[in-house]
Amino acid sequence: MDPGMSHPYDSGHIAMTYTGLSCLVILGDDLSRVNKDALLAGLRALQLEDGSFCAVLEGSENDMRFVYCASCICYMLNNWSGMDTKKTVDYIRRSMSYDNGLAQGAGLESHGSGKKRSKSKTCLRI
Repeated sequence: MDPGMSHPYDSGHIAMTYTGLSCLVILGDDLSRVNKDALLAGLRALQLEDGSFCAVLEGSENDMRFVYCASCICYMLNNWSGMDTKKTVDYIRRSMSYDNGLAQGAGLESHGSGKKRSKSKTCLRI
């Protein structure tokens, strides 16, 4: 492979993007050197029609974990243009279970970790 070319599958992962930005913020970085426009464009590409997010462009599972990551990324960048917030909120609402718990997606069983992520998203004000 040409050293100047990247691998066709050399793309970001939404959870690792969230982790990287979190580390920078924890270390006191102001994120001024982060290519925010590219990150937000990448997030938009990962959002699916139902409002959820997949992890990578090549396709992956999609559920509340990646909605959480996308929400945190937008919050840290102070820019919500990386997602269609209406679709995201609708996805979260469709994931509410009969017991008022939150599932990983519509029609799935609710459990504690999904509820924690939904509370976090509410705090992030999406």
